[in-house]
Amino acid sequence: QSWNTSIASISTIQIRYSSNKPPNKPPKLIPSRLSKLGAVSSLAFLSLTKYKSILVALKLTKFASLGSMLVTVGAYTTIYGLPYASGMVGLILVHESGHALMMRQKKIPFSPMIFIPFMGAAIAAKKPAKNAYDDALIALAGPALGSAGAGVVWGAGML
Repeated sequence: QSWNTSIASISTIQIRYSSNKPPNKPPKLIPSRLSKLGAVSSLAFLSLTKYKSILVALKLTKFASLGSMLVTVGAYTTIYGLPYASGMVGLILVHESGHALMMRQKKIPFSPMIFIPFMGAAIAAKKPAKNAYDDALIALAGPALGSAGAGVVWGAGML
């Protein structure tokens, strides 16, 4: 009998303190013309070529970095809009530039940057670093320059 009384009082508390208001609905996203254009161009690009051949084709052209960057901006634009897409890809570019600049300083040849939508980007050394110290400098240069770039963006946003 005391068990039933406890259950009844818990049910009363839940009913008494529950809200009658419906939960807040998330704001509706209104796609802009640029995001629609980005979606259509990305879809057209992917449908006209085989997915696997896209990266191969981008690696073989002189405009590999620019082409893959534009595809990545288009992909991000379809979901997040152009301001976010350009900022995100810009910060990825700054990060990868850190690796590239350090490889250039260490006289290590490297490949063009290849941007991969929703994954990031890659830059490959064409020969290994001379020692572990140089390898560590190359590895840390990307996050260092990327953090500095993010700090600049944060500072501009605080103005």
